[in-house]
Amino acid sequence: MTALRQKFIDEMELRGFSENSILSYVGVVRELARHFKRSPDQITDEELKQYLLHRIREDKCAAATIIVNASALRFFYRHVIGRSIDELVKALPRMRKPVVRLRAYSLEQMEKLLSAEGLNLKHRVLLLTTTYAAGLRVSEVCHLEPADVLSARMQIRVKQGKGAKDRFVVLSPKLLEVLRVYWRACRPQHWLFPGDPPDKPLTRLSALRVFYRAVALSGLPKLGGIIA
Repeated sequence: MTALRQKFIDEMELRGFSENSILSYVGVVRELARHFKRSPDQITDEELKQYLLHRIREDKCAAATIIVNASALRFFYRHVIGRSIDELVKALPRMRKPVVRLRAYSLEQMEKLLSAEGLNLKHRVLLLTTTYAAGLRVSEVCHLEPADVLSARMQIRVKQGKGAKDRFVVLSPKLLEVLRVYWRACRPQHWLFPGDPPDKPLTRLSALRVFYRAVALSGLPKLGGIIA
């Protein structure tokens, strides 16, 4: 690992960036260096502007991708390289965030998704059902522990969720029943959804693969989704 990359990671960790955000930001700067075929500390502000235009015009990137790219580069050049924020804002202007109207599956489609043949108990009943029933992000579901299911209070405790904040969500009687069936069958220990090895939680990528496999098995269109 280069000194620049390590300093970049250090600066993000000091500010409490999530692991996913760190990986995303590091990837943005890595692609920038590949594009110009030289170290990012040798790239000028004008070249940064041209790079964003390239991403928009040639790579046809969505607005959300451009926003992440610009944010990552502003952070890197301000906190790692030490460039003026005023100059960076000129080179990497803040793009207006698009209004996204989410499309979701109907109740009938959801039933079809959750009953797709070929999914095991852990994937069908727990991962998909818990994610949708409790309205959790994939990363939040993957890091649940059995002790986070508070049946006496009919709540699920989400530790360090979005924004690095703890919160509680409603545990419905039906979901509690499903969780109890799973508990009796699988007896998870530290993690509610253990990965491989079992002392580690199921990874976000593995969880997303389960979702898209369920979509394919159920024959549903790829219009719905779960929040990563």
